Amino acid sequence: MSEKDYIARVIRKLNCSGAKREEIRRQLESDIAAAKESGEAIGEIFARMGTPEETAADFNANFSDAERKAGRARRRNRVFVVVGIVLAVFAAWVYWAFPKQQELGASGRFAEEEVKDRARQAVEWIAADDFDSLYEHAAPVLQKALGDDYRTALAGAKAQIGTDWGEIVSYGSAYTAELTQKGRHSAVIQMNVSFENISVTFRFSFDEEMQMDGLYLW
Repeated sequence: MSEKDYIARVIRKLNCSGAKREEIRRQLESDIAAAKESGEAIGEIFARMGTPEETAADFNANFSDAERKAGRARRRNRVFVVVGIVLAVFAAWVYWAFPKQQELGASGRFAEEEVKDRARQAVEWIAADDFDSLYEHAAPVLQKALGDDYRTALAGAKAQIGTDWGEIVSYGSAYTAELTQKGRHSAVIQMNVSFENISVTFRFSFDEEMQMDGLYLW
């Protein structure tokens, strides 16, 4: 298990506000970095700190009632980060009872590198708060879901994950698939992106014209 994976697992188990989660993330990164500089191996650090679940439990036991309340509110709201947008936001995944999943590009309609490039571009727009570009390149179904006040909706989605993401540091592995439902094909991609202050998972879907018709992030 890598340092980033360990910290991410701890953060996911915390019952507190988003601000406190980011504070603890920075604390863990600093503590682990200091231990490594002193010559301690990463395995030894993890053994001393305990499993991610144990570390998270220690933090949770010391949170105030206000932090726990904020954590419960955050968990209620995080299922879909864009308020008011339910499964319609991620249109390619609304037909779970019937869709056929296959390897991306199997139908000849999509090129994997193009899908990855479009996804990275969308991540850059979101990171830069360039919501106008994101909206302009969205399919009508997504534009309708976001509504006229799409800037507020997308800014709110970002804020629920973290108030200060920082710059993009690196892209993790991308997982892709092609979904077919009633003759309609969609390219789906999920990737984890590391920013300076947070790690965010993005899931996008694109229609056959390579317009984004689904967006989900957590």
